[in-house]
Amino acid sequence: MTNTHYQVLCVDDHDANLFSLEQLLQDIPKVKVIKALSGTEALNILLTQPIDLILLDIQMPGLNGYEVADILRKNQLTRNIPIIFLTAVFKTEEFISRGFKLGAIDYLTKPLDDNQLINRIQLYLNVLHERDQAILLQKQYQGITDSMGEGLYVLNEELKVDYINQSALHQLGFSHSEIIHKKIHDLVHYKDSNENYLHSEDCIFHAIFKSQQAFWGEQLFIRKDGSQFPALASAAPIMDGSRCTKVIVLFQDISEKIEQEGKLLQLEQQRIRDYDDFINSLVNVIEKRDTYTAGHSERVAVYCEMIARELGFKEEQISLLVIAAKLHDIGKISTPDSILLKPGKLEKLEYNLIKYHLNTGYEILKSIESYQEVAEIMRYHHERYDGKGYPEGFSGDKIPLISHVMIVSDAFDAMTTNRIYKPRMKRDNALNELIDNSGSQFHPHVVEAAIKVLSTLKLHEKVNQLPKDEVEHHRFSYFFKDKLTRLFLPEYERLVTELYFSKQTTYRYVIRLQNFSEYNKRHGWDKGDDLLEKFGKWLMQYYPDAVIFRIEGDDFMIVSPVSLKVDREDIKNYSTIANTCIEAVVETV
Repeated sequence: MTNTHYQVLCVDDHDANLFSLEQLLQDIPKVKVIKALSGTEALNILLTQPIDLILLDIQMPGLNGYEVADILRKNQLTRNIPIIFLTAVFKTEEFISRGFKLGAIDYLTKPLDDNQLINRIQLYLNVLHERDQAILLQKQYQGITDSMGEGLYVLNEELKVDYINQSALHQLGFSHSEIIHKKIHDLVHYKDSNENYLHSEDCIFHAIFKSQQAFWGEQLFIRKDGSQFPALASAAPIMDGSRCTKVIVLFQDISEKIEQEGKLLQLEQQRIRDYDDFINSLVNVIEKRDTYTAGHSERVAVYCEMIARELGFKEEQISLLVIAAKLHDIGKISTPDSILLKPGKLEKLEYNLIKYHLNTGYEILKSIESYQEVAEIMRYHHERYDGKGYPEGFSGDKIPLISHVMIVSDAFDAMTTNRIYKPRMKRDNALNELIDNSGSQFHPHVVEAAIKVLSTLKLHEKVNQLPKDEVEHHRFSYFFKDKLTRLFLPEYERLVTELYFSKQTTYRYVIRLQNFSEYNKRHGWDKGDDLLEKFGKWLMQYYPDAVIFRIEGDDFMIVSPVSLKVDREDIKNYSTIANTCIEAVVETV
């Protein structure tokens, strides 16, 4: 399959539902629909055809949706295929406990909203496209690893080599065919520094599969000709859930460097830089998904460092706090896009689901030994001083002081950054908000330090969540537009006008379709909806340089950067309205 076409498998035990899905999806570019009437048929298809996305009904005879998802998750070939559950009877607790654990990325409840489904599929197609680009990038990285100075190889659960770069082969004296898919321990690790033979179970790298703890230190390597050399090696687990599935090993011959302590120091400095690059790469992954997080984590890190210095923290603590701040939202990787990108107030279920990003982030970081302290710092950043936060409801000194610093810094940036649903606060107003909530939401001593160091801070006033490219515009339209007319919703007027018009002065005209309720009585609601949809399209064509909003059901608002002639007669003569009981009234706002 190329990266320009994607196969969507629709699984439902009702043929009519499959037909509806096929008709709905067939007009989406790049999509080919494949249908299955049962879980068993779906599994047979998945074994013979490449599938990019699965729309999976939960309630089916035979294998239900959860059982199908569980089978897919246990199969190496299918475990990474994204699944959207379709369900007529949605149980919050059951889905949280089972759906996401089985690999679901989202859910939709029946009856399906056509526009919602189309927008959701198109959104995930963008994600799939980014995945394909990432695969291409991975191939480019393979070229980089072949040219790097350090030797690198990857072990699988069978303790065999899945990948090895040219530098490793050069240092060890083996050819690629002599070592790939072989047990490398038997070739290069079978002796210790005292010439004693080592069994495979005593190998420091093999032990990582059980301990799941990273290693860094000196190890003895043996070349093909039997000669030995000391190497500075690091190894880390690659996790799939709670299981280590691979171990990546980096090593460098330090025979000459042992005699040159200065060179060892350079290696240590390079290792630190590599960790920094790794941290920045993780931050970039988060920011690609969440426009709010873009820049937020970096700013929180800056505020944390300023406040921590004022409080007299040691440099080691400050360094850990800065890293924790940069990674504090990493758990949002597991949050569905439909919740993560929602611009307005979250519903209770959505709010409960997004809370899970804290637990997810904590689990990701604590699984890496060098990040366990960072994990302990960031896990509290949604707690409150008075105990009314989450996830644990800790209060006062039960929350480490270093975490209180992050809580204040995170809140300050949230208040001073433009959001989709509210404008930013001025710096002094945000500082007053910290003071007002000192002793309730925030630690009093941390607030005192924050006021001292942030009171002269110059904020970046243009930081916002406005879309920057076509993909982000599409994401915004999913939330910002009326599902019937595809016109903008009035609650987003401030943001939309800011997005489309550079001028601060705009002109507003309201068109009210009077007697519309009478039209509905005579012709029915379906005809009424059809008229509203057509009228919305006509307004967009008639006023192409303006932005159109649907307000109050059967009223519309035109916003333009220039004065317009909104003529009642033109509207009255529009064919869909002409000769009906509807009267159009135009008001200049």
